[in-house]
Amino acid sequence: MASIAATIAKSYPDSHSGWGVAVDRYADSIVGPQLRTSLLALMAAVGSLLLICCSNLANLALARALSRSHETATRAAIGASRYRLARQFFVESGILSLFGGAAGIGLAYAAVGWLKTFLPAGTFAREVNVQMDARVLLFAVAVSVATGLIFGVAPALHAAGASLHGAMKQRGQSKRVRAALVISEVAVAFALLCVSGLLIRSFFGLLYVDAGFESDKVLTMGLPIPGFPPGSVYANTEEFNAYVRQLKASVEDVPGVRGAAITNALPLTDCCLYTLSLRVANLTESTGANRGGGYFKVVTPSYFATLGLKLRRGRFLTDHDNAQSRRVAVVNERLAKRYFGNKDPIGQRIFNPQILPGKTERGADVEWEIVGVAGNEKISGLSDEATAVVYASYEQSPVYFANLVARTSGDPALLIEPVRRAVRRLNRAQAITNIRAMDLIKSDSLGTERFQTLLLTLFSAIALLLAAVGMYGVISYSVTQRTFELGIRAALGASRPNLFRLVLGNGFTLVLIGLAIGLAAALRMGPLLQSILYGIKPRDPYTMAVVALVLMVVSLLAFLVPALRASKIDPVLSLRTK
Repeated sequence: MASIAATIAKSYPDSHSGWGVAVDRYADSIVGPQLRTSLLALMAAVGSLLLICCSNLANLALARALSRSHETATRAAIGASRYRLARQFFVESGILSLFGGAAGIGLAYAAVGWLKTFLPAGTFAREVNVQMDARVLLFAVAVSVATGLIFGVAPALHAAGASLHGAMKQRGQSKRVRAALVISEVAVAFALLCVSGLLIRSFFGLLYVDAGFESDKVLTMGLPIPGFPPGSVYANTEEFNAYVRQLKASVEDVPGVRGAAITNALPLTDCCLYTLSLRVANLTESTGANRGGGYFKVVTPSYFATLGLKLRRGRFLTDHDNAQSRRVAVVNERLAKRYFGNKDPIGQRIFNPQILPGKTERGADVEWEIVGVAGNEKISGLSDEATAVVYASYEQSPVYFANLVARTSGDPALLIEPVRRAVRRLNRAQAITNIRAMDLIKSDSLGTERFQTLLLTLFSAIALLLAAVGMYGVISYSVTQRTFELGIRAALGASRPNLFRLVLGNGFTLVLIGLAIGLAAALRMGPLLQSILYGIKPRDPYTMAVVALVLMVVSLLAFLVPALRASKIDPVLSLRTK
């Protein structure tokens, strides 16, 4: 490919000098870097949720094994082999995991159907089919069975080594294991909640970001040109421009329409935009590899007022900028700053290959004089912070792409039929497509961010609930196991507040260790999410502080009932039960 590029550059030095070739995998064109990061983040969230579930399962299995320690020790004493004892626990864990997996698969069928309603169109390439197929089912069953078997190892080993003599020793070991599981649950939940918190803050930042235009009370629709070239119904571009003027005037006459405009590309969509191959007079080299990139957007002069774009310097396009006058253009702030810095761009000359209506190739360079600087309109999406734009009029750069933008005095939906009739009165053959309010386009542009935020928030809520259940189970079982000890403390004079603080202190020690480990993990994971975050640092201290506070509150609620039960222990009854 490098050899081919060199040959082309030699044959066409004016347009291809300095260009090379980049070779990408086809798979990377289907799943780009940003989508890949999103999918990996979701997969990590699923894995984190599975770890928390496994920790709870292990805690339950250990507690169950300890509660049956007398039974297993008795079985061992009367001749049961270690293999048979271990097999019993493995079979129980396997059956539970199979039933749990079956229930999960049933829920998954319903959940996938529900979640696909939130999946925005165009998120994946057409080759991608999101469905529950045999591979997914096999994977789910394998994970369920493996989870049950792996976390059935601890109780199985406990049962295999059961003896009346070693019961107390095994209780001490299981206590340390359960403590480690609680720490891991808190650490994983903290990291997952931090990721979810970052995405939530990023999403809400995009919701309220300045799009560069006013999206409320704006109706849009596509207007494919009848007989699109070749074979256009228009003999020349003058006839087409006359049709554009009539179309705009017809819509503006509709009661309730405050203003109308035509553009080749709507905001927040990358359809029908022409790419820039920009050369600035006396600044940029003429070779293609050294020209500036961005987009060339064709509009009627009313476009800026209809959408409420801000004028930063100079003037907007007017109806006087026609085929008989000098070519003028408006640029956005990014382009002005990129090429002119603090200098005044008004009056500067830029060059771009001429757009030939109805043809894919470009013509020779055309000179444009900058007459105005507009505020930065979001082009490819609400997170767009880099796109440079040149605006030209249909009169001076006619193109056969048209989208209507109409500002209304009320609800845009109420004017769909009146506007449609106005267009059809002018041209019965005019097709009308993609009728949408601009607010809907803005909302749809956040579809991917909304979907991944919804999923991660859902996973985080489940993780938080499971972590709370796990912490409650461990501390509650710990209080049960320490009934005799707590009874002795009470008999020796320990007050109820002292016993309450003792249980809470033991629990919060585990939580603080888990938070420290989770913080280290979150600090490492944050930068990996940089490409899918907007307006927020991946190591945002506010998000991490809020997540830590939430986990502390949830931990307090989880520890409250066991701590209260410990504080009310009757020393006489506890000593008798021992």
